[in-house]
Amino acid sequence: MATQYNISPDEKMTAVMAYTRDGMYWGNLVTPKDMKVSGLLQRSQMLPEYLVFREANSLILSSRNPQPIENPEFFIPIDSIIAFHVMPSVREESAYYDANQHNL
Repeated sequence: MATQYNISPDEKMTAVMAYTRDGMYWGNLVTPKDMKVSGLLQRSQMLPEYLVFREANSLILSSRNPQPIENPEFFIPIDSIIAFHVMPSVREESAYYDANQHNL
C-alpha cells in the first residue's frame, strides 16, 4: 500500500499489532513523539474510543478462508482489543533492548 501520510514534527508512526476476539490487525499508529507506544493501553487514562491504524491490514479469523485485507486506515474500538504490541522490528520501543549489548 503506497499511501503516504503527513505527520507533524512532534509526531511519529509506529508499526503495531492488535488482537480482538474476531481478528488480528496491524499497521502504523500515529502518536506524539515522546509517547512510549508499547505501554499505551496500560498507562493512558485518556485514550480515545478508537485506535486508528494507517496503512492497515486485517485478518478476520471468523471467516472460512482468512486472507489479509489491506486498508488505507482502520478504526479499532479500544474496548475490543484483548492484546496489543509494537511490531518486533521496532527495537527502540522495547524496554529490554540495549543497542550496546551484544549477543553471546
